[in-house]
Amino acid sequence: MERLRNRKPEGGSVGGSGRALRGLGPVGLASFSCNMGKGLKEPCSPYREAYVFGAELNTPDANNWNCLPQVVDATNSFDLSLITPYHEVVVGIISGANLTTGLTVNCKWYRDRDNKLLFEFNYEIPSPQSYGYDYWLWYYVYTYIGYVPWEIWENGAYHLDFVAGGFSKRLNFTVTGIEEAGPSEQTVTLEPGESKTVSFEAIPYEAKTYQVSVNGLTGSFRAKG
Repeated sequence: MERLRNRKPEGGSVGGSGRALRGLGPVGLASFSCNMGKGLKEPCSPYREAYVFGAELNTPDANNWNCLPQVVDATNSFDLSLITPYHEVVVGIISGANLTTGLTVNCKWYRDRDNKLLFEFNYEIPSPQSYGYDYWLWYYVYTYIGYVPWEIWENGAYHLDFVAGGFSKRLNFTVTGIEEAGPSEQTVTLEPGESKTVSFEAIPYEAKTYQVSVNGLTGSFRAKG
């Protein structure tokens, strides 16, 4: 079964800090920055950490921290050889500064070889005025993705696209260390008129019908997501 898609919510979460209404406005222009890695940490009390790489599905939690999170082990290369399938592996974060209005943040994870959308997360940053602020001094949105058949399940190149208002940024990364199953092979000797049942194991990467051919004999099986 696929995991639920509302991972606090839908694979990510948020936090922010504003400045009270005084009519002064922000001290600088609105700006955004993005990064990715293996986890997040809170660089102020109580110094919490949400380590994603190898974490149980849906458990990393960096909600509503007291200061802007920092990325732990920032990298764009992830070796999954020591990670058990069905665990989280990559986290991305976008942070905004001096935001005077609310806006939509869109996060999309893709596999490069076929540009397949693996996971999408959207969040509406609320208007700072609705919270009694002139502007958001900082606001962050994070999203993570897992080593699971419907997300990352093969070695290769991937990317994460962030869009926030007129800002857009692509973070490219590579995955290695996934042991790819070779073809299933068996030798069966049959006497005239004899039949035997032959079973094999296959690991499908997508939910669809797969065709099987053995010495001119054909069949199919259906993989469900």
